[in-house]
Amino acid sequence: NCGRTGHFKNQCKSPPKNKEAKDEANVASTSGEGDALICSLESKEESWALDSEASFHANSQKKFFENYVPGNLGKIYLGNEQSCEIVGKGEVKINL
Repeated sequence: NCGRTGHFKNQCKSPPKNKEAKDEANVASTSGEGDALICSLESKEESWALDSEASFHANSQKKFFENYVPGNLGKIYLGNEQSCEIVGKGEVKINL
C-alpha cells in the first residue's frame, strides 16, 4: 500500500495508492537438486519456508522451538536490506 518496509501489506494503515486489483504470487526457484519444505498457513506470522541447503533457518514464533535458548546472537540481513536481530536459537521438530 504505502511502499515502505517494516510491515506486511495487509497490516498497512495507509490507504491503497492504486485501487485496481492486482494478481500476486510467491515464487521460489532453485538450480540445485536439494529438497525444500514449505509450511504455508493463512497467517503470515506462522508461514515458514525451509531450505535443506541453507546454513540457518529463521522463524518469528518462539513456540515452534524446542530447547530454545535466548541470547543476543547478532543480526541477519534480508533481501530488502533490512536487518533483524537474532534473539535466540533452538531446535525444531517437524512431524510429517
